[in-house]
Amino acid sequence: MKSAMIIAGGMGTRMAQSGVLVPKAIVPVAGMPMLERNFRQLVRHGFDRIVVAVSQANMQVVDFANTHLRALAAELNVSLETSIETTPLGNIGPVQAEAERGEDLMVVYADNLTALDLTAVYESHCSSSAAMTLAVHEQPFRMPFGEVQTDGVRITGYFEKPTHAFLVCSAINMLSPEAIRSIAPGECLGISNLASRMIEKGAYVRAFRHQALWIDVNESSDVATAEQMIRENPEAFGEPVTGVA
Repeated sequence: MKSAMIIAGGMGTRMAQSGVLVPKAIVPVAGMPMLERNFRQLVRHGFDRIVVAVSQANMQVVDFANTHLRALAAELNVSLETSIETTPLGNIGPVQAEAERGEDLMVVYADNLTALDLTAVYESHCSSSAAMTLAVHEQPFRMPFGEVQTDGVRITGYFEKPTHAFLVCSAINMLSPEAIRSIAPGECLGISNLASRMIEKGAYVRAFRHQALWIDVNESSDVATAEQMIRENPEAFGEPVTGVA
């Protein structure tokens, strides 16, 4: 089977602070909860075993996965499992439950939406000897201050609130059995910590560069941006797309 895990354990603090009281993973974007959008995208790319990792403190998401997603999985003829966290495991710790399977695993996050070709990421990783493959893209950030450049004391340049592009992780990752086994049972761990751990061990951690549409949805303004992105590029995000004028 071709396996993937959707991490949906976040409590959505920033989303709630921006006035959205629905748990982040099931916030509707263009008429469809983000968790379902990620689930459908994985199915479109041939993943036939999907695990949803969620905190037991987030019962609305647990119920959504065990009812709506389970019915959808049966309709689409794929396997759906839920992995319930009884203690916080960070944004990569839940994959340790997959250690005994000894298979490569794709990991995505319920609050990220993308048009990235997941098949290309999967095949690129599997054809390499990488312990981990991280999808990465350039993200522009506007400096909120004036940037000053010097050669010591003399100022050689002054740029008011410049924009710089940084290479960032797109939160779409492939993990080898080696990487999964490096996580201790019950360990609370972040993806950056796991990548650093594998690099320090001398393992091959590779980047999959892309320019696909991508957004991290963390507050109400991000929902509006994501809906515009889908409205302008419906085919890239897959059908059905509902609730978009």
